[in-house]
Amino acid sequence: MDPIKDGIHSSNGREWAVADMIAAAEHLPSVLLKVELLIACNSDLQVNEGLLPEQIQAPAQSFKKRAESTNLSYPLLVDEEFNVLDGAHRLAKAKWAGLPRVLAKVLDLNKVPLRTAP
Repeated sequence: MDPIKDGIHSSNGREWAVADMIAAAEHLPSVLLKVELLIACNSDLQVNEGLLPEQIQAPAQSFKKRAESTNLSYPLLVDEEFNVLDGAHRLAKAKWAGLPRVLAKVLDLNKVPLRTAP
C-alpha cells in the first residue's frame, strides 16, 4: 500500500481520489475495529508528514498536534484488508487515548472509480 499524498491514494499502480473514496463510503455502516489490529495491518502506514507506525508511539510535534485535535466521532476509512485509507491521525489519537476500538467504514476499492490523469 502506497502512502496517501495530496488527496490521492495509490496501490498496485492504481490511483483513487480520497474525496471519491469518502463519497463511496458515505452509505456504509460504521463498525468498531480493534486499534491494535489496524496498527498491525498498517506497518507501512505513512501520512503527509512521512511518519511510520513506530513513530505514532513517540510522534513528531506537528503530527501529534493534528492528531490531538482530530474528532474521533468521524470513522476511519479502511479497505477490506484493513489498510487505512483515511484517518491516520484519528487512529493515532485512539491509540494514545488507550481506546481498544475505533469507528471505521470498510470500503471495497473495486467499487470506487479510478482516478483519471489530470
